[in-house]
Amino acid sequence: MRFLPSTLGLFLGILVFPLSNCRGQSTREGPPGEIRPPTGKADELIGLFRRLHEALDEIEKGRRTPDSAISRIAPDIFDTWFPLARVKLDQAMLHLDSPDAYPTRGLKAALSGMNRRRWDSPDGQSRARDLLKEIPGLIDRMNGGDGSLNRAVGRRVTRAYLTPNDGSAQPYHLYVPQNYRADQQWPLFIFLHGYVPDTSKINPWLCTPEVLALAEEAGCLFLEPHGRRNTDFQYVGEIDVLDALEQVRRFYSVDDNRVYLFGASMGGAGVWHLAVHFPHRFAAVCPINGQVDWFAFWASDFFRYPPRERLPRHQQWMIALNNPMDLLGSLLALPVFVQQATRDHIIDPRNAERAVARLKELACPVESFLDTDPAGHFIYWDTPVYRRSLEKLGQHRLNRAPRRIQHHTYSLRFPTAYWATIDRMETWGSLARLRAEVRDQTIEVKTENVLAYHLILPQELVPDGASVRLISNGEASFEGPLPADRTLRVGKPSAPGGLVKSSRVCGPLPDAFNFPFTVVRGTSGNPAENQEVDALVDRFLTDWWAYSEGLPPVKKDAEVSEEDIRSRNLVLFGRPHTNAFLARIAPQMPVQIGNDFFQIAGQKFSGPRTGLALVYPNPLNPDRYVVVFSGYPWGEKRGSNHKFDLLPDFIVFTDAIDPNVDTNHALCAGFFDTQWQFAPDLTWTGEQGTP
Repeated sequence: MRFLPSTLGLFLGILVFPLSNCRGQSTREGPPGEIRPPTGKADELIGLFRRLHEALDEIEKGRRTPDSAISRIAPDIFDTWFPLARVKLDQAMLHLDSPDAYPTRGLKAALSGMNRRRWDSPDGQSRARDLLKEIPGLIDRMNGGDGSLNRAVGRRVTRAYLTPNDGSAQPYHLYVPQNYRADQQWPLFIFLHGYVPDTSKINPWLCTPEVLALAEEAGCLFLEPHGRRNTDFQYVGEIDVLDALEQVRRFYSVDDNRVYLFGASMGGAGVWHLAVHFPHRFAAVCPINGQVDWFAFWASDFFRYPPRERLPRHQQWMIALNNPMDLLGSLLALPVFVQQATRDHIIDPRNAERAVARLKELACPVESFLDTDPAGHFIYWDTPVYRRSLEKLGQHRLNRAPRRIQHHTYSLRFPTAYWATIDRMETWGSLARLRAEVRDQTIEVKTENVLAYHLILPQELVPDGASVRLISNGEASFEGPLPADRTLRVGKPSAPGGLVKSSRVCGPLPDAFNFPFTVVRGTSGNPAENQEVDALVDRFLTDWWAYSEGLPPVKKDAEVSEEDIRSRNLVLFGRPHTNAFLARIAPQMPVQIGNDFFQIAGQKFSGPRTGLALVYPNPLNPDRYVVVFSGYPWGEKRGSNHKFDLLPDFIVFTDAIDPNVDTNHALCAGFFDTQWQFAPDLTWTGEQGTP
């Protein structure tokens, strides 16, 4: 391997050269970075895997060390090759298919429950060996300042980035047209993939060469995010799409006025999700056979969930949070082209028809194409659906300053549409609505369930220095020259020093995983108790990997630093007597956790097979969350891609399974109000029955 004559080169040489010695017998030949173990035996490959794992860990530590040789590598070069090396390591791990390589004790068993046709294949060891051989070459390219990947054209390139939340490396795939030039701006089409049980980092759901030929014909960049596997593009899957978009913007010349989103099946649902949550980010969108009404989808003959009104209130809200049919009002200014197969046997076509009718009723810019092809749901296996998408979406340009906007949301995690942002909600659990229109220099706003909002008025709507008049819910709220920051604020500010649900911390529990988080393992109990906590942590990490193909950092309770408290959400396992950090904050938490009981909302629950899951602002830093998992583990019957999506702000549950939705039976569950306080109308107990 060739290294620059520097401290970095010496560092990498010490780390990587020994990795070529599988039991001291390997030989080297071929391109830089090639490693050739003497055999394909699993134990030798696992040894090589571990050495490379340690090497990459050391490189990452060096990157965070000021003035180290590694820290001086240009960011664009490091972020091109190092995340890709991390992905190769993960891919090799899956192909090795061995408990000795997996990061948790339970992962092999968890993956066995999925359709693993690709990573338990007979040639898995051979594929793992080939992937491991690539890693030193990628590090060599990073060390040499190689920028060739950024210049590749006429083909699909696989890239990767390090995620902010759990630090994992996640892949994305980008087709770059043959005539791409960095001194021009290019349209970007983002395609979201469908659900396949064995989708993974070694088996990505990718479009065919025929579809890429359409992208070449259209002269566009064509992005296919991984979406963290099969997340329905919710929570971390949704964030993966936005992060991949930012990565493409960083490395390529993207025309921000021509960013389009489309997807099929699960990806079609993802298009609906991102459209209603972030309508101002895209020029136009096209869902193809996508779930637009999750309540109808889950209540179908296949899943047989109870209808919406018969679900416990906390489950109703958790589904509604990401239910496009509830949030279609946010699409007032976003062009939507709906493609739906009339013979779809998986997604009821009537749901798309209802969505289109509702959008037309709201005067949203919507068109639809009903495809009668006998392929039904699988019309996206052929190219016509893609050609229609590219041609129809490409007609639009981003409207950055629509005169009429509207936003519907259940959560302050999604507060913004174009130039309006909801800052506070009056009642948590109810839909917040904001509608705004600019006429000359008069802005009229109508809201429901909104305590505070602000407008940042674009230059295209209101010139600098112009006098404006703001009418909010029929009353004059502002009149005079537009402030220099172009911002008008309306409503009650949050009380100083008090907790309030905001765009920083608003719950529910899965929201804590959208941001940097560290798992904190309790070690303060007796040996048997510590072993029980270890098992809970291992189970969570197993579930997290199966869900998102990532692994967050883990610390012991005594190792939590002030920097961790300042910058990260903390996911705590154990009870106050077994987790020292939980004991530190327990007096300021809203739930009392005893050695064998939980007291929540004035009720005490006990029993050896009772568990608690809770999210709350960290009492030591209210701008970050703490999550508490105590007692019996959550979600043993939930599928890997839906493990966390029904966890509210708090829930006490048992090992009994609710057969309606395959969740642990809830004894008490619900949401804190807008000031992080218990509220009877947001709390559900099993004894109450279904509201």
